[in-house]
Amino acid sequence: MLPAPSYQDVCSSLREYMSSSGRQKEVRLIGLIFCQPNSRFAKDEIFPALDYFHCRSGEHVNFYFAGYCKAYEARAGDVMVITPANGPGWVFNAKAFNNFRQHLEHTTTWRYSGGSDFVLANARFDSNRNEAYLDFQSALSITFERLQHDGALANVGILFEKVFKHAETCDGTDPTWGFSDNAGKTAIGSAFKSLIVSVLPAPFRQDAKEAFHFVSKDLSRW
Repeated sequence: MLPAPSYQDVCSSLREYMSSSGRQKEVRLIGLIFCQPNSRFAKDEIFPALDYFHCRSGEHVNFYFAGYCKAYEARAGDVMVITPANGPGWVFNAKAFNNFRQHLEHTTTWRYSGGSDFVLANARFDSNRNEAYLDFQSALSITFERLQHDGALANVGILFEKVFKHAETCDGTDPTWGFSDNAGKTAIGSAFKSLIVSVLPAPFRQDAKEAFHFVSKDLSRW
């Protein structure tokens, strides 16, 4: 669980991680979380367990929080959001959040819901250019509040745990889906829907496969 003031900060963080000695990862599972600090869902479901989620995600997956940064990097206009017992805490910058949102909406077909959104995608590392970038050709976007409102999400920790376990066991070729890069997009979408649907209460599983909550598709614009 990492703060991410901007999209560029995400790419810089991934480049440092994926190119470091002993790792040399070409593909990595990442999540982008768009949640404003006044969100009831974020305050009740995400922030209280942030330290545990950070420890649990370990070496296998990175979740980045758009518009947030460590408190020691605070700038004018930042709002203190998280003050853990250990560490500097996190601050939120509305302008940074909005710039991140604008960048992603300009470069992909994703659109922010206004609630707490979760975008899961692959990060790729180009060793020739020493650059990391996000690949939205096989991505998933959901809004937590919509799932919760319909009773399809009992606890965000259950969903995150499923993602963590998947990241631990995937073969590394295409961590988001567990398929090779040549897998058809229909199969890709079906595979990730199955992963997420598996954490839902039984009465919701069949309907959720086609529900509007699950936008599993190519989100890249070009």
